[in-house]
Amino acid sequence: ARLPLLRFALVRIAADDHIFYRISHHILGDGESWRIFFDELEAAYSAIRRGAAPRAREDGLPEYVDYADWQSRLLRPDGRAVQAALAWWNETLREKWPDFAPRFRRTAPQPGLDARLGHATVALDAEASARIDAVSRANGATLFVTGLAAAAAVLADECASDRVVVGTYLSLRNRSALERMLGDFTAPVLIPLVVAPGLTFRDWLRRVRAQVAAGTAHAAVPHDLIRPQLASTGGALPALGVTFNRRSKQAHQPFGSLAHRRLPNPAEAMPWGLSIVITAAAAGSPVKLIARFDAGLHDPAGTAAMLHRLARFLALAARAPDERVADLLGLRETTGPLGALRRYATRLMSFGGSMSFGRGQT
Repeated sequence: ARLPLLRFALVRIAADDHIFYRISHHILGDGESWRIFFDELEAAYSAIRRGAAPRAREDGLPEYVDYADWQSRLLRPDGRAVQAALAWWNETLREKWPDFAPRFRRTAPQPGLDARLGHATVALDAEASARIDAVSRANGATLFVTGLAAAAAVLADECASDRVVVGTYLSLRNRSALERMLGDFTAPVLIPLVVAPGLTFRDWLRRVRAQVAAGTAHAAVPHDLIRPQLASTGGALPALGVTFNRRSKQAHQPFGSLAHRRLPNPAEAMPWGLSIVITAAAAGSPVKLIARFDAGLHDPAGTAAMLHRLARFLALAARAPDERVADLLGLRETTGPLGALRRYATRLMSFGGSMSFGRGQT
């Protein structure tokens, strides 16, 4: 990272129109921190416009340094939290976890392409989105877990494997004292999943929900503390090739008289190659799948085809959650209930979608 880690700029468009830019390193704060920041900025700005003094933050509130001190005491190498995480990983690593090598991966990387602009989007229709919401609720799952269950099944199949490791980010704001604190409370989590094609999607979804709970239980323990101890016994964390996350907030957020928009970062790196996001503005809103990828590593057309396949699988699984994962992935039958699902899948080919990479559009 280059200093300074935080920069502000105010650009005057007209006498009554200005743009206020904030450029920061992610280590300074998570998304919720900047929501708090802009919320307080708008309150101060509105007070000044009314001729009043801005209200200062309450004295005595915990600061990030207090959280860091508590965390350092929690994460002693010989402490309970670190040892529990180490035991979980030692058990998990009894399985062999292959590198992420999907069929849409280029046989030879092409570093000449702009790796930071690969982008594909698929939007599901209202009917499919409502079914996804319903099957999630019926099985005690969030949209994230339902999407992850579908993504793991499709990605493992794309890798011609029965297992895949998916990374995600978890918020550690799990205490009331942290609700208004500024700082970075996100933790990377690796979720190893062994896909069971013989299970119904409903049972597979419940298995993924349990595995997510097990994996995130140790999220507070940084991987940097686990790696040396695993290495001492010849173990290693699985390589990360894909992440899956849920985004619920819109990019454009009003804060009173201020409008906040997150701008794309052309310099943002994609060291793991592929990131998939599932998003819905609110419960019952249309579901959208977004893929960002290294276009020098993954073929753009193949990546977009995978995303469309994931959208179809998710819609089919929500419509028929008691069908086997293998049947939902293959869907070759032309008669009976699966034949009806196949015809439904054909209709789903009309999903809206777009793809771009480098300077072109496809």
